[in-house]
Amino acid sequence: MKKVLVIDIDDVLVDSYMFIMLNKFLGTNYKEEDFSNYYLEDAIKDPKKLDEYYNFIFTQDMYKNIPIKEGVQEILPKLNEKYDLLLCTDFLIPNYEWQGDKEFISKFNMLREKFSYLNPKQFIFMRRKQLLHADIMIDDKPTNFGKHIGQKLMLTAYHNKNMPNKELKRKKITRVDSWSEIAKLLL
Repeated sequence: MKKVLVIDIDDVLVDSYMFIMLNKFLGTNYKEEDFSNYYLEDAIKDPKKLDEYYNFIFTQDMYKNIPIKEGVQEILPKLNEKYDLLLCTDFLIPNYEWQGDKEFISKFNMLREKFSYLNPKQFIFMRRKQLLHADIMIDDKPTNFGKHIGQKLMLTAYHNKNMPNKELKRKKITRVDSWSEIAKLLL
C-alpha cells in the first residue's frame, strides 16, 4: 500500500497568483523579496482600492500562464508513481468566498492543462487543510499542517522564510528550500 502524499498548489507547485495579480493591478514590479507577510494584498492600504483589487482579480483568469516552480514537472510524475498523490488547495479568499467559483475554475483548468497526467480525482479543494490525514504533506503555510500528518515538509516561501528553526522543530516541521530537496527526501 502506497503512502499518502498531499501537496499544496499555491507557492508550492506554482507561483502565487496573488503576487502576479497585485503587480498587474497596481502596475508595479514587486518581487517576492519585498514581502514577508502572507497576505500580499496588505500592500493596498486604502479599503476602497482593496475592494477594487478584488473585483479586478475576479475578472481575470488567475491561473492562466502561471509559472510552475522549478523542478516540479520533472519530480511530480515520479512522486505520483511512488505515492498515493493528492493535490490540495484552498480556493476561498477571506471575505470574498462568494467569488470562489472564479478561482476554482481557473485553478482547476490550470491543473488539467499543466498536470494532465493526474486524474482530477487527485485534486482536493477545501478550506481547512488541518482536517487532512496523510503520511506526508508539503505546504508553505505552517498553520495548514494538522495533527493527522506524519511528515510535515514546509517549502520556503516569501512569507515563511523568517520562521525560526526553533519554532519549526517544536512543530515537527522540516523546511525544504527546493524541489530538488523534496526529491532527495521522498524519492
